[in-house]
Amino acid sequence: MKKLVKADPSDAGAWNSLAAAYLHLNEAGKAEAASAEAIKAEPKNAEYWGTYGFALAAAEKDDNARSAAVKASELDPKLAVPYYVQALVSFRLVITQSRSA
Repeated sequence: MKKLVKADPSDAGAWNSLAAAYLHLNEAGKAEAASAEAIKAEPKNAEYWGTYGFALAAAEKDDNARSAAVKASELDPKLAVPYYVQALVSFRLVITQSRSA
């Protein structure tokens, strides 16, 4: 994947695939950076926004993850990942609140 993005830095699909690979390796920061590049190349792609939201959630940047997920679901309401991200972020919020109560 790295070779693909080096060969064509404007290839949004390659950036998104690289982000997914980083997520599988539990490299949230690298996934966030790669998915941000995908969005920069194709800002109206819901799948890329979903990946970005997932990467932000993996990095526990929940407010930004929720915003990215909302953007993804606005672009494509049938895409499942944004709803998963929103549920994950909401679950963490409930857990955090219940621990502090």
